[in-house]
Amino acid sequence: MSSSYLTAITSADPSQPRRFLLDGDSYFNVGTGSTVVLQNITQDGQGLNGYYPLVTVSGALSLDKGATLRGRTNTTGNAGGIATQDGATVIMNGLAVIEDCHSINNGGGIYLNGADMNTTFTMTGGTIRNCSADFGGGVSAYGSYVTIDMSGGTIENCEASSYGGGIALASDAKLVLSGSALITTTNTTPPAGWGVYCEYGDSIYITPDPTTPEFIDFFDPQENTFMEPIG
Repeated sequence: MSSSYLTAITSADPSQPRRFLLDGDSYFNVGTGSTVVLQNITQDGQGLNGYYPLVTVSGALSLDKGATLRGRTNTTGNAGGIATQDGATVIMNGLAVIEDCHSINNGGGIYLNGADMNTTFTMTGGTIRNCSADFGGGVSAYGSYVTIDMSGGTIENCEASSYGGGIALASDAKLVLSGSALITTTNTTPPAGWGVYCEYGDSIYITPDPTTPEFIDFFDPQENTFMEPIG
């Protein structure tokens, strides 16, 4: 599905949220110039393998209260949940959930591409859980024009087979962690960035400045990375 204008997709009765059941060849598309808000709606991949993520975004997507993306394994490309193109915007808040999404490549839950245009992911609430990928089990970000601003919400029980169980940053991507944001119970094999993996040249900004070695190690156990707190 594509849209060229503001579209709100919601269940008429929030107590009975509706589901889109997607087979392995189906996905939801938010086109360039479009703004789509999902509320009390589930995009359900039914645990099937697929050639695409559940949602592709070239415009703007907001996952609001009751929005759920679940159950897609991308066997050929990036992201099981959401994959963005250059210039896309994704917002996750309220009680939105991305769960049980997997990719053989980058970004089990979300893959952000910002090689040439500003691409943003803003997470003020919600949960990304039980997702996995090779690079960035919860979220993978590629490109100097990508910014992840996580001031709330939780990334939990996500896993990467190579780097970044929670979040993986590559090619000068940026991450800002603040407020009540939580990245927990994530894992990699081998342990390369349990919570956050940061390639050399990328940036992690954490407010307030972390003060304990345990906190720093959780986010940044690699020798070839650095942290640059604000302030």
